[in-house]
Amino acid sequence: MTKNEIIKALDEDKKVFWSNPAYQVFKHSYSDGTSQYLITCLFSNSSVGLFHTAGKLSDKEETFFIA
Repeated sequence: MTKNEIIKALDEDKKVFWSNPAYQVFKHSYSDGTSQYLITCLFSNSSVGLFHTAGKLSDKEETFFIA
């Protein structure tokens, strides 16, 4: 999935995963209008950013999928 496909899917309340179903992508919206996209391990509840600082995906497009 491309960056735009992931964002669109999350905006449509679809569940997006990275690598396997243990890693779900979430969009966190804040009161100031900003958003943050995180990949969260559902077992440990630890998270990493979906994007690098340059705005590129943190992994290959083919590792993301909708379940």
